[in-house]
Amino acid sequence: MMPRAIVPGAAGLVALLLVGAGVAVMMRAPQTPESETAVAARAEFNSAALAPAGSRVRVRVLNSTDRSGLARRATQRLRDHGYDVVDYGNGPGRPSTTQVQTSPGMRAIGERVVLALGGGSVTEAEAPLPYVDVLVVLGADWQPPPQSLRP
Repeated sequence: MMPRAIVPGAAGLVALLLVGAGVAVMMRAPQTPESETAVAARAEFNSAALAPAGSRVRVRVLNSTDRSGLARRATQRLRDHGYDVVDYGNGPGRPSTTQVQTSPGMRAIGERVVLALGGGSVTEAEAPLPYVDVLVVLGADWQPPPQSLRP
């Protein structure tokens, strides 16, 4: 029979060995290739649709349709393209087309947002938009990309 003082030390040693073996197995596991879906999703990104490098473009997305969840889906899409979506939610009215409104002098950014979303029309506001550079109002014409695996 082992003395009581040795048993806790032996249990700790066994646990340490098991953790070390697990780490070694994980480091030696082969890397799985990227899925075809992930490759296709990356390939569909048009560089002209990405937010300009080194800049922060603040966007607000409003869902003005009867379909729930579109603002969240558009937010994911724009964030994947490098835009800083600072707010999203439901919008007023029920426009038939998606509208992208920009602060003065940012029409080119609005065109990039339209490309990232896959459609819409751009208008330039006369005065700066409060808190954001771009306001997206999703209309009935907007079709979300295929559902991602995100929670």
